[in-house]
Amino acid sequence: MELSDLSFPIPTRSIFEKTVVHDWYDGVTSAIATSLRLRASFKIDIVAWGPRQETRVFVLSPFADRDFETIEDSLSRQEEPKWPIWFPAWAAWSSGSGELKSEIKDVLSRAKAPEYAAATDSMFETILAAWQLDNAARDSLPSDLDGLPSNDNFDDWKRRLHLYLSD
Repeated sequence: MELSDLSFPIPTRSIFEKTVVHDWYDGVTSAIATSLRLRASFKIDIVAWGPRQETRVFVLSPFADRDFETIEDSLSRQEEPKWPIWFPAWAAWSSGSGELKSEIKDVLSRAKAPEYAAATDSMFETILAAWQLDNAARDSLPSDLDGLPSNDNFDDWKRRLHLYLSD
């Protein structure tokens, strides 16, 4: 089964049993997630958001299940996971320097090229639409998915995802 084969909107928890939020700005901007239903794990990066940031477009890059488990295990040493969506302490994950941050950054670098785009609400609770990326969409992506969306391409993503939203 492919992500784009599902009927939308759909709660993310019905697809992803575990989501670990990596970065945040008035909502999720990057994460990793694993899905038994899709038999896959993904690195999730924001590429656009609407004018009020309520609707966000993410690209999903295939990510090895063992790499998801490595990050989960590393973060679990710092605090108890809370599923289906876990917001670990930022200090252990994103800021500062240290062995844990380096380890996670190394694991994240092993994700493959983005395969899907998905529009969600800001809290990554509902997937509104998903689409398998074509070459033109991949070519339009920034070379560095750094958690910073671009407001100027939201309308293009809405069109590609066939979204009819006011945001």
